[in-house]
Amino acid sequence: MTAYAHTTFAHAADQHVAAATIDNADLAYLPNATHQLLVEQMASAPESERRVSIIVPAQAMARPGFAGLVVEAAVATEVDLDRLEFEIEEYDLHWCDDLEPTLCDLHELGARIAIDRFGTGLTSLSALAHLPIATIKIDESIVAQVTCDEDVANYARAMIDVARHLRIDVIALGATSSEQQAFFKGAGCMSFQDR
Repeated sequence: MTAYAHTTFAHAADQHVAAATIDNADLAYLPNATHQLLVEQMASAPESERRVSIIVPAQAMARPGFAGLVVEAAVATEVDLDRLEFEIEEYDLHWCDDLEPTLCDLHELGARIAIDRFGTGLTSLSALAHLPIATIKIDESIVAQVTCDEDVANYARAMIDVARHLRIDVIALGATSSEQQAFFKGAGCMSFQDR
């Protein structure tokens, strides 16, 4: 079982992922602010097998040259690109036309792409099959209902099954109770992340 935690510019000592957030306020300062946030976050990552997860709004990620900034930051901090994971919110996939080249560039560099809060937006199955998505994170509103609503439980099982067939990892956001964790383990999802 893998546990994940999100912190801002720091890693939780007993967790596997250090995370940083680039928010919309930083967009006016691209590329310098983006580069600095990446450098600060990657420099704080331990030398172990832990991944660095960077949450980026679609507007920032879709800007030309974003993948180049990632390469510069990785070189400057000596962090392997395959240890990086970029998270985008599911509702940001409506930017798909603008995001696709960057997502593909990041994937080709070895970075992973995760979709956060999955299951509450309008993402089509064809987007999951078409884009280089490595991980989906099932939204906590779905996770909260799997033990009390059979329809929601079936929906969660279907998402996990589709992801497994597409070789996409699944993380259940906010699965804190033993009942929720047992449900997700039984459905084939062994990773959880606190919110």
